Amino acid sequence: MSLIFLLLFLLNPFICILVYGLHLNLKTKIETKNFYFFYFLLSVFLGFINITKVPESDLAHHATDYLNARGLSIFQYLGLFGGGKEFVFYIFNYLFYYISEGSIKFWILVLTVFAYFPFFVAVHKFQLSINPKASYILFSICIAAFFPQLFSLSAHLIRQFIAGSIAIYFLVEKIAYRKNKWWLVILGSLIHSSSFILFILGYISFLKDRPNKSNVVKYFFLFASLIGYQLIATILLPFFSDIAGIGYALNRASSDTKFELDSFSYSNYLFIIIIITVMIKNVFTNNFFKKSTSIMFICNIVLIQIFFILINIRQLELSNRLFFYLCFFFPLIIPLQFKFKRQTDLRKLIIIALIVFFAFRLDFGTWKYDSIPQLLTSSSFNFLTRHDFKNF
Repeated sequence: MSLIFLLLFLLNPFICILVYGLHLNLKTKIETKNFYFFYFLLSVFLGFINITKVPESDLAHHATDYLNARGLSIFQYLGLFGGGKEFVFYIFNYLFYYISEGSIKFWILVLTVFAYFPFFVAVHKFQLSINPKASYILFSICIAAFFPQLFSLSAHLIRQFIAGSIAIYFLVEKIAYRKNKWWLVILGSLIHSSSFILFILGYISFLKDRPNKSNVVKYFFLFASLIGYQLIATILLPFFSDIAGIGYALNRASSDTKFELDSFSYSNYLFIIIIITVMIKNVFTNNFFKKSTSIMFICNIVLIQIFFILINIRQLELSNRLFFYLCFFFPLIIPLQFKFKRQTDLRKLIIIALIVFFAFRLDFGTWKYDSIPQLLTSSSFNFLTRHDFKNF
């Protein structure tokens, strides 16, 4: 069956994703290999969309960095970016430049797959531990794949997206499956140091419980630390300044961010209100989810992120970057509102509305992609043989 869908994907990726998704939705048994293969193809399809994006802003900047590998040794290339700072991404850039002969489109495609596939697997595993129904899991995957705020930045804040995806996968494994994949902490932090805080939160064990008499002091010190994080970073910096990634993160955390972005948008506040409402209604006041330590753990991490965003709202770069990480938790939290079987039709309507809005944002959003008819009718060969960008 997988071979049939692969052939269909070669002929028309959009039709394949649609038919494959409907096929899996009818399954009464969750066959992991089938679902993971679907997630891989979905990741590639999103990569195909991204390679039609006209490089500008951060994408053009990252692409220029990638092309700078030409004619340099790997040590000379890493030296362009401070040598040890977040070097994992740049080692990949260097190696892939010579593997692909400097192809921009294949570079974007592979980075998109690296970004989305572990994210989809993480969402799958988390929701499987809560509600092992195919329709519920696929509903969550659709939110992960077609949430416009996330996708629009998948070929923009590239390093942060990949690090966020790794962090979510780590948190799900650590919290829902009790697997401490510590090497992912190193990997993610050396791709984008800002992800380090997410990894650390996964080790704060009392977050699995609501505040109570036995842990209220721990919660107090945690939130006090968040308020005084700059002072703490300043104290720790001399001891970790020589450690790649950690030293850089502490240096950034010890002072206000200087790069100013657009103001924190009203839509961001709306999304925060929505996710808090869903958590209050379905977790903090729901007897079933109250007993689920993994859900409580994830929700507490989300609340900590929101608190940290709001107390740093004056720092536009920091607050917007933290909100971007918050978006990765939407496919974990929002589906809790639609967990019952009787809500199946409502979930279908939401998926349709989300995909329509996703398409609308592709046509009328910030970045320029191929037209919707082109994206829906192109074969894999059309995407793979399209022109490559060379200059910016």
